[in-house]
Parts: sequence; C-alpha cells; structure tokens
Amino acid sequence: MTPTRVGWLLAAIFVVAAVSKLADRRGVAEAAGGLGVPPAMVGPVAVLLPVVELAVAAMLPWSATAVAGAAAALFLLVLFTCLVVLNLSRGTRPACHCFGQVGDAPIGVGTVVRNLVLMAMAVVVLVTA
Repeated sequence: MTPTRVGWLLAAIFVVAAVSKLADRRGVAEAAGGLGVPPAMVGPVAVLLPVVELAVAAMLPWSATAVAGAAAALFLLVLFTCLVVLNLSRGTRPACHCFGQVGDAPIGVGTVVRNLVLMAMAVVVLVTA
C-alpha cells in the first residue's frame, strides 16, 4: 500500500468515526465521562472531537497537508490510547463509542491493538509524506 493509499484509508476511518460520533453525541459524551474526561469538558469534547476528526481526515490524503494530518491523527490516537490503558489499568471498561453507536462495546485490549495499528498507519504517512 502506498503512503497515499494509507493516508486515504486512515482518512476514511477518521470520517467514519466522526460521522458516527455526530449521530450519537449523547453516547460520545457518556463515553468521554466514562473514560475520565472532567465533567466540565464532556460537552465540549462531544461537540469538538468529531469536528477535529473530520479536519484530520481532510488533511491526510493530500501531500501538502499529509504530515500535519498524520501528526494530528497520531496525537489523537496516543491520547485515546492513554485514556484506554489508564482505564484498563484501573479495572474499568467503559463503553468506547469510538465509532459512535457502531462501536459502543466496552474498551479492552482489542481497543489498544486497533489504536496501535492506526498509529502505525499515521507513522507511515508521517515518514513517507
């Protein structure tokens, strides 16, 4: 897979995640709270996260913005993964809502593995763009 295809694929994944979150803001807010986002930030996170994910998706496939998009994707994925690992280490498994209603299963090792794969894709775009 060429870096351009990796960028397009990662962009598509971020679009699906964002659109799904836009359709399930309440679930996203509940998931954010469950993952440990402070209560005062839950509402803004539920509104802004899908917008940021769409912006990242828009940057990933294009050579002029691929590095910025991949860096932003990597930042988000590292942040999400840290929250997941922190919760797992505490023995809590809140619903993810990573893909809105489509992905409302509890977090687990599979969530971490999926994010590691997505991080690797972002790194591929970063180093080859």
